Amino acid sequence: MSLQLSPSTNGYRLSEDYNYKDVTVPQGYITDGISYKFRLIGIFINRFDYRYIEAVVVHDYLTDLDEWDKANRYFRELLPNTLVAQMMVDAVDLYKWIKGK
Repeated sequence: MSLQLSPSTNGYRLSEDYNYKDVTVPQGYITDGISYKFRLIGIFINRFDYRYIEAVVVHDYLTDLDEWDKANRYFRELLPNTLVAQMMVDAVDLYKWIKGK
């Protein structure tokens, strides 16, 4: 099942439920796309880049539920094997470490 998004005033809203493994991100969930906690990443990618948005939505939803370990594990699984994706993983790991999650 592919991710179905529609524009929203705060970003993009899921048009239907999205399932990945044991996670269901519900219809209506709003994503702001890739969060640039570390501005360097913003130089390389668009906030809603189709190559990364599924990983971002699952990650954001799980972190909203405070399920950080699962969020980060699934984030890595869903991202393509690219330098930019590795930068995203490293940034998430650093942010998690800073926040003590």
